[in-house]
Amino acid sequence: MRFHQGAALDVIPRLSGPFDFLFIDCVKTEYEAYLDALLPKLEHGALIVCDNLLWGGKVAEGENDASTAALRKFNQRITTDPRLTTVILPLGDGTGLSVVN
Repeated sequence: MRFHQGAALDVIPRLSGPFDFLFIDCVKTEYEAYLDALLPKLEHGALIVCDNLLWGGKVAEGENDASTAALRKFNQRITTDPRLTTVILPLGDGTGLSVVN
């Protein structure tokens, strides 16, 4: 096992991959940055799990604070990106499951 110290968005570029699993649960406005940094390092068939995608119902209720707007944009992206097959489950605050095509 290898540990890396530092802000994840600073560490990720130094990781070589490929990876077969990604869990995203971070600052909501940074979800897309994590996906952008890691998607090229994921293998075909890799599983991406994202937490809090419904954000306590705020995403559906139309609230527009920065976190909610970022999650709404991220949800739109992962459900329409042709590189991903995605489902968002109403478990907890919303769990996204994506498979890399």
